[in-house]
Amino acid sequence: MQHQNEFIPVSAVEDASNERLPLGHKGQALFMNNTATGYHWGCYGTSMAIYETVIHSGYSIASVDVDTTHEGLGYPPTSASHQAMVEFAEQLQVVNSTVFRAIRDSDLLVVNGEGTLHRFHRAPRTLLSVLKLAKMMGKRVHLINHACFPSGGPEPASPDVERFYSECLRDLDRIVVRDEWSAKTYERMGIKHSVGFDCLPLYIRMYAKPVQMPSSILIGGASHWTPDIAMNLGRMLAAILGPTSVPVVFLAGGFKREPREDAVHYETLKKVIPNIQLARPTSFSDWIGWIRSAELMITGRFHHFVAAATLSTPIVTMPGNTAKTNAVAAMLGAPSPLAPTSGNAQDALRERISKPFRTSPAQVQSILEGALVNFDF
Repeated sequence: MQHQNEFIPVSAVEDASNERLPLGHKGQALFMNNTATGYHWGCYGTSMAIYETVIHSGYSIASVDVDTTHEGLGYPPTSASHQAMVEFAEQLQVVNSTVFRAIRDSDLLVVNGEGTLHRFHRAPRTLLSVLKLAKMMGKRVHLINHACFPSGGPEPASPDVERFYSECLRDLDRIVVRDEWSAKTYERMGIKHSVGFDCLPLYIRMYAKPVQMPSSILIGGASHWTPDIAMNLGRMLAAILGPTSVPVVFLAGGFKREPREDAVHYETLKKVIPNIQLARPTSFSDWIGWIRSAELMITGRFHHFVAAATLSTPIVTMPGNTAKTNAVAAMLGAPSPLAPTSGNAQDALRERISKPFRTSPAQVQSILEGALVNFDF
């Protein structure tokens, strides 16, 4: 099945922030998998773009955060049969009656898929089960802003996993993926979908007022890095960069709490790059300011890549815990993310640093238009 390509003028970004629609006139929306308070500033910006747009579209809004989605809705089934979903609903009424009532009382579910839908552990099964349950309850469901990798990569998963994903996804009212590799998952399953982009660029454009920060070589971590990987990267950077007049800065921080691994990565890097500094921005505008002001960013975080692409900051990327960063790199024509553990990593990193990827104005325009595809409430 062919996916839909939709193009919305970027002027709609500015127009949307000026609209004065009666709040709540379209009914009650339930925003599921809200990442604003759950991780770093990129996840905050992405979810806040969705939150603000739902409100400006004329809905009142209730929200379920990502931690609740992943861990607070009971134990999800491994089968998408009708009986399995009935039992999941019965369990949900006991373990989290508030969320069950919120689904029951909603007129629209806006589900921020983000990177949750990969592999077959508890979190993706829970979110998929909520999608299926909501449709069984007659709700209108939009699954937006997400990657979908049942196997963790672009290749198919086992037949039972593919079947579970397909059964839970096929009846949704609207599906918007943020990359073309995820679109192939839906094509494989024969499910109608649209291709958009991550929502973070909209929050940067609509709401952020970036603060000018010192010029830097900005380093970011990754959720799946071990201390050994961070140490290996630090050694390579120390050898490649040598003494530099531009400060080397590690970017950490988050809205309510930063990723736990940030402090570990920073302390590990400091052992081999003694002069590395720590930036722990206390606002989204400060976070964007560091990225916009950087001479170069080197990172394994997906949303660092998205923010740098939106701001045309030169960047060298490394893989995420799924194929999501590789997929967006392919969409933008950027080099494939460089694995810091590969055999020729140091030579390859030196080459990437000498010629980092940087988006053109036309690519930034395309990114913003893609992000807008998520919103058709």
